[in-house]
Amino acid sequence: MKKALFAALSLGAACLAHPSAAQDMDMSEEEVATLARIAMPAAFRGLQVKCDPVLGADAYMFASGDSLTARLTTASTSATPQVSGLIARMSAQGNPQMAEVLAGMPPEALVPFFNEMIAGMVTSRIEADDCATIDRVLFLLDPLPPENLAQLLAFFYAESRRSRAEGEAIETVELAVPPRARAKR
Repeated sequence: MKKALFAALSLGAACLAHPSAAQDMDMSEEEVATLARIAMPAAFRGLQVKCDPVLGADAYMFASGDSLTARLTTASTSATPQVSGLIARMSAQGNPQMAEVLAGMPPEALVPFFNEMIAGMVTSRIEADDCATIDRVLFLLDPLPPENLAQLLAFFYAESRRSRAEGEAIETVELAVPPRARAKR
């Protein structure tokens, strides 16, 4: 199964669900990493909801889900204070009044709004056929601390942006999906 590298890292792609919006905003790599840290727990929750009907109970996202959720949540919480303006910019693109309202919200009110938006986008945009591949990518990335994962996602975002600007095609990868991840629950 061929996937764009950026999409193969689906947890990150979900965090950056509107890459064209992010490009229009000219987000820095560090801003993307911050958004990824904030969004990863909600994106993972959305993946679990989407993939629950198609993956086996021994799939990584279910067998190690509690541990991963705890790690992602810790990283997300530490990034919360610096994110209100960035979430407001991204969430309200094209609507300056909404950006103003959101920018004035405290992070503890804005982040839950953003999280629900991210979880919903992941659930609606990820195809069930991709769940085994996503599970495999998550398993392979497990040793990375969430902060490094966010930086890796930001790097891929910046590289895909650079490639698009230069008119290059995004490279694809093929991942072998282990049979255990394919079994239905």
